Amino acid sequence: MAYTRVLTLTEYRRRTALQQRGDTLAGLNPASRSQPTQRPTTARVIAAFQHLTRTVVVLPDAVHHHVTPLTPTQEHVLALLRLPADRYARLASPVPKPLAHLRE
Repeated sequence: MAYTRVLTLTEYRRRTALQQRGDTLAGLNPASRSQPTQRPTTARVIAAFQHLTRTVVVLPDAVHHHVTPLTPTQEHVLALLRLPADRYARLASPVPKPLAHLRE
């Protein structure tokens, strides 16, 4: 039930933002990536993010982090939802080590 509410709220926010800005969103229609829409479905928006990956390579002397760069369509969706794109980019930053290990 909570999942449905999240989907509904994000769809509402996205569509409201597009309407208020008089904007459209392109890149979601697999048959025609250039076709814009003012009423993008949540299923198509989720599909636009399905190929994102975060890779962590652990070597003996270093740990490397990488995230797939966002497409302009993905950045546009995040802006409509008022989510900063740099929050996603920070996933490529190393996670700080905990100060102490917790044990049972």
